[in-house]
Amino acid sequence: MAALNGRFRIVSRLASGGMAELFLAEQMGRGGFRKQVAIKRIRPELAAEPEFVEMFLDEARITAQLQHPNVVQLYELDDTDGALCLVLELVRGVSLAALRQRQVGSFPPPLAAFVASEVARALAYAHAFRDAETGHPLGIVHRDVSPQNILISQEGLIKLADFGIAKAAGNLQRTKTGQLKGKVSYASPEQLANAPVDGRTDIWALGVVLFELLTGRRLFPTSSEAAAVTAILEAPIPDARELAPDLPEELCAVLRSALERVPAARLGSAALFANRLEAFAARAGLRDGREALVRWAGPNLSPAAPAIAGRTAPIIPGETLSALRPTVRSGWTRSLLVRVALGSCAAALVGTTGWLGLSRHAAPLTAAARIASPPPAKETSPARPKAPPAPAPQVASAPSRATSAPARPKRRDGRAGSLDVNTEPWSEVELDGRALGMTPLANVPLSPGRHRLLCKNPETNTHAAEALNVRPGQHITRFLRLGRGAAAR
Repeated sequence: MAALNGRFRIVSRLASGGMAELFLAEQMGRGGFRKQVAIKRIRPELAAEPEFVEMFLDEARITAQLQHPNVVQLYELDDTDGALCLVLELVRGVSLAALRQRQVGSFPPPLAAFVASEVARALAYAHAFRDAETGHPLGIVHRDVSPQNILISQEGLIKLADFGIAKAAGNLQRTKTGQLKGKVSYASPEQLANAPVDGRTDIWALGVVLFELLTGRRLFPTSSEAAAVTAILEAPIPDARELAPDLPEELCAVLRSALERVPAARLGSAALFANRLEAFAARAGLRDGREALVRWAGPNLSPAAPAIAGRTAPIIPGETLSALRPTVRSGWTRSLLVRVALGSCAAALVGTTGWLGLSRHAAPLTAAARIASPPPAKETSPARPKAPPAPAPQVASAPSRATSAPARPKRRDGRAGSLDVNTEPWSEVELDGRALGMTPLANVPLSPGRHRLLCKNPETNTHAAEALNVRPGQHITRFLRLGRGAAAR
């Protein structure tokens, strides 16, 4: 694949996943015209599979219509030798997932609100989008809002990528039974229960992302799909202030509204979500979110891919293409995972049954009917607070790492220690054989004594291990580089 129709020169393969491959390419034209783009091509062995071809065409049909500064742009659909290709905007920067790996700890609240508000604006635009010919709403739901699909350019621009599993009212493509789409830790309860979904599913996912930015911790476990599903459907949802007591209540109240387990109790629209986040950031004194983000993150916004032809290869839309392949277990988990067909596009987008009075700490949700709910409420302006909130942390200049780190947990007996751990690349973390979740992790409680830390990446088959000897009250920070041999500090 050296060239496409003589117009695109392939520079390098950047990623390969279960459905598609990604390439860095140059568009060539008359008079020495050159433009770098990203090309996403359906895998050759799937080019003859009608199901995958239709999914690819769905992505093209949806994304081609979306023209918004916070959405990665699709330039054209190409068909060369029977292989479908999407020519996409190239975003020079990093994904939010990559930034979190580098910038260990929580985001300053105003910056977290800025990032989430920009994504919410992209979602509001997509949710409200209407067909250009008929004027009818398309009912687009992204369904895969996650740190991997939120791109941050070196100039601080926020862009939402990968509408590859987005759902629109006109889509008829079904997902194979048992095939999980999206990332389970960010899936909404109604998705996991195979109930009808609408834009509030994306609000939930963005709420999970915001929680993790504010606390520096994962909200739901990543050790297994079954653990994540159980937690999302049944476990009490912690308040962010339990992990970060200094967070402003105004922002936490917005977050709680986004993480209501029942859609009818959730924020009614992405536009309302964006309005409230922007209002908080403005009251916190944030004037230019892009400039403040660049100043805070600094060189961590630079692409991390290997150098290509003397240049640094950018991170591009859909950098994580690996399909989620669940491990099927016995009992209720088997039946639930079989029903988690997040890519099913035949169901109606708006539920019809009423909210049953369940709270965000409600009893387990075991049936789709208990999650389905009325259409989203119309947007209303947020109520003006009775008293101005306490001043938020200043973000005009880059704070030290110590000031951006989350507060350590209170230690009643003064003897418990704690651990911050991050790895390159990302990894699943085990402590003494107990799964803790996915990096980065912060303030993991540690009892005094010896412990064994194991970090492993199942995709690259790499790992790192280290023995820890914890003194009473000691706070330990570790950054490990994974390899196939011994662990490297």
